[in-house]
Amino acid sequence: MNTQSKERRSDSGWRIKKIPHEDTKVRGVVSFLPACGAIGFIIGFSMLFLILFFRMRSLAGFYNAASAMIVAGLVVMFMGLWLFARKKRRGWKIVYGRCVDRELRQVLSAGEHGGWVWDWRIVCEYESEGTTYRVTPVVGWSSHATERKALKYLEKRISPTGSCRLGVNPKVPLQAELLKSRGIAERFLYGRRSRR
Repeated sequence: MNTQSKERRSDSGWRIKKIPHEDTKVRGVVSFLPACGAIGFIIGFSMLFLILFFRMRSLAGFYNAASAMIVAGLVVMFMGLWLFARKKRRGWKIVYGRCVDRELRQVLSAGEHGGWVWDWRIVCEYESEGTTYRVTPVVGWSSHATERKALKYLEKRISPTGSCRLGVNPKVPLQAELLKSRGIAERFLYGRRSRR
């Protein structure tokens, strides 16, 4: 399915349409680490399951190895996710912007648990090198179970006057993320704190 039809489908029913942009691709070993960690975790968990629940004596000697593989798999998976996210955001700037429009909707989640969730679409403006950009930033990594939680989530990120902080890709100025007012995510993902 091409990108335009995916965008049209994801915009269906929303008043605010996503402003299209190219996504940053991450290549190399970092892109495979989360999958390798997950595979290690699954193999270790399977071995431990066979040892404990089916009392497989032939695998009993591998109990410690299976436990270590589970822990190592989880560590590699989460470190890989962090490195992947950090590499994707390498060179991004943290800027101050202004939220000019917002829309909250209850949508059907296609995720693991499915069901109705609350999700945001916002439009922000920021200025960089004399040019004003209008973007639809990524608001968060998850949806919200209740309308109240969704409203509270955005209150922490956008002031009553509409000012907000954005992580922006200078190579693709329309690619942006909404940041928390004083979150630690910027230290872990962007490697620095913002300056006014």
